[in-house]
Amino acid sequence: MRKLILIFLILVLLGGIACAEEKTVPYQKNVSIPKLVNTVNNPVIEGESPLTGLPSSGEVYTPIMLPMDNSPEAYPLWGISEASILFQVPLKENGATRLLALFSDTYPEQAGGVRSGRMTMLPLARAFHAAFAYAGVPPIETGPVSVEEWLGEWSFRKPTRHYNLLGVHYKERIKSVKTPYNLSAHVNEIHAHLSERNVEFDVRPFLFTDDPLDRGDKATVISVQYYNHKNHSSISANSSSTFAWNPETGYIRSSKSGDMTDRTTGEAVPFANVIVMRVPVEWENGYAYYKNQMSGSGQADIFQSGRYIQGAWVHETHTDRIVFLDDSGNELTFQRGKTFIAVGEDMNISYIDK
Repeated sequence: MRKLILIFLILVLLGGIACAEEKTVPYQKNVSIPKLVNTVNNPVIEGESPLTGLPSSGEVYTPIMLPMDNSPEAYPLWGISEASILFQVPLKENGATRLLALFSDTYPEQAGGVRSGRMTMLPLARAFHAAFAYAGVPPIETGPVSVEEWLGEWSFRKPTRHYNLLGVHYKERIKSVKTPYNLSAHVNEIHAHLSERNVEFDVRPFLFTDDPLDRGDKATVISVQYYNHKNHSSISANSSSTFAWNPETGYIRSSKSGDMTDRTTGEAVPFANVIVMRVPVEWENGYAYYKNQMSGSGQADIFQSGRYIQGAWVHETHTDRIVFLDDSGNELTFQRGKTFIAVGEDMNISYIDK
């Protein structure tokens, strides 16, 4: 299986797969959304982690989002095995991306390498009502790509729910990792600081099921490619990845850097759900941001249990939770475990059944 995955990844990075089983997922900019979507938070289930559905750690709930590097030089990252959700978001018009880790149930002592905050990240932090820790922001004072402006506009400052790790607290440089990929966040210290100050967070649980998905196409190897915004034939090799399904472990993400592993544990990070969230992206001076700052709805490509269904996402206002819908227009029930969400518009998505 590993050999097949490696061949698949090489062919993907070279620009295509000459295989009869391959299916490309079309991008429909106008998807049918039910008129009435429940954006009220789902009930919290005692003893259950709200974003993984696994047994809860019992820690005070302080969701923390952390931007992480996605270049081969930065791998392997550390602390990521404790994130409930990993996002991949647009960074540059050439198809470069960053990762965004959401810690919501367990909080590692160290996580990194941490990078700067961008406006492709902040709407997600707001949608999950999370604190935002980051390594500075671009020097832009106003406009749709100004992180500083929107930190104030979206109430990250009152009370303080953001942490600039270029300051003196909650971080260190890891000597064994090359600069600039070596900034490490003390996530557990941020968690303790939020807890001590009694900062309140909305708990926005997903719905979960113990039954595997039994409909849709079989899709045991998924290809996610980000391409150049101005040249759709140019694929970003650094941003491209595959996800291989194994019933015993879940989805394992692979890229130019090999399997996604945690530097701390040395083990691959498994995902129970892989979602491609198609969000229109706009650009200003080379910086990306989402149309309407991600308020609206769009297509969601959902992979669970080695199968594919097409659904949708709904995010009515920046203060609402994001609701994922399945192929019947009902709120998606997640498989228990971690989730990977690839966000963007300039993407090619395909899959095969091995």
